[in-house]
Amino acid sequence: MSDARKRVVLAMPAGDLPDRMRGEFARDERVRVTIENDQAEDWDALIAEIGAFRKANPHPVDAAEAVARIRILRDEWK
Repeated sequence: MSDARKRVVLAMPAGDLPDRMRGEFARDERVRVTIENDQAEDWDALIAEIGAFRKANPHPVDAAEAVARIRILRDEWK
């Protein structure tokens, strides 16, 4: 796994966090902190790609139709 996708999770009392990170959590409340590289994902590009896909495929496929399509493809290989 690359370092860009590595996450570290730590459970700790909220009081151990700096005020700007603690927010509205009580000092004695247990919180979980997750740290990850914020350059791992380009969310704007991902959202644009999803939008383009939805425009190109306006009709979602239900499970029955997906199964039928897969069976047709499978049968081509028999």
